[in-house]
Amino acid sequence: AGQGIADGQGADMTSGETGGSMTAASRCEDKLVALVSALKECVEKELMMGEAILSHELVLKDQQDSLTRLVQELEGQRGDVQRLCSYLHEKQTLATDCMQEQLDEVQTLVYSRRAEDERMQGRER
Repeated sequence: AGQGIADGQGADMTSGETGGSMTAASRCEDKLVALVSALKECVEKELMMGEAILSHELVLKDQQDSLTRLVQELEGQRGDVQRLCSYLHEKQTLATDCMQEQLDEVQTLVYSRRAEDERMQGRER
């Protein structure tokens, strides 16, 4: 065995084993680099998705706040509309009463005229 080392055979085997180990180590390193690169890419995508989600949540929060304000405004306007409806109902009732009075006056006038016309025709006979 000592002579194999002396004539270089053992050295070749050792360097061959080392070369094989270096190649395996190099492949392992390449795989690790690829894995770390893929992991980095995955983390970056997750961060982008997280930012997008956060952005959407902020937009939704703004929309929710806007809707809340709109509901409050509409609640305030509901009271105004109810008061306006009451006012208009009063005016409609007054207008109806006024129209009925005018109609009654016209009917009274028409009946008076008819009665007068009948009396005049009765005198002419």
